[in-house]
Amino acid sequence: QEDSTMKCGVCGGSGELPDATSATYQKIVNYLNAKVGTQFEASCKNTRKLIRARMNDGATFEDFVLVIDNKHKEWAAKPDMCKYLTPSTLFGTKFKQYKHTIIPIKINQVSY
Repeated sequence: QEDSTMKCGVCGGSGELPDATSATYQKIVNYLNAKVGTQFEASCKNTRKLIRARMNDGATFEDFVLVIDNKHKEWAAKPDMCKYLTPSTLFGTKFKQYKHTIIPIKINQVSY
């Protein structure tokens, strides 16, 4: 007989993220590495812990991409800030704040 109770699509009701999310960790870290030019490892316990915490908060892969993109645009050209383009900074407790960062757009002034 089939269990008719609703279960979480990620953890199957166990409350723990399955090892299948290893692919998600890899995908997120690969994106960061490609964007920033780093070599962080998806197998790092601290990185996985941070990603898992944000996922438990409801973050999606697209949210991680948005945070990485936002902070890369803002910090990459700043020598004092580019050192913070790391999993421990990007995926930490300020993740939601970073996700909602508004990056000013440079507008070329045209002379008439």
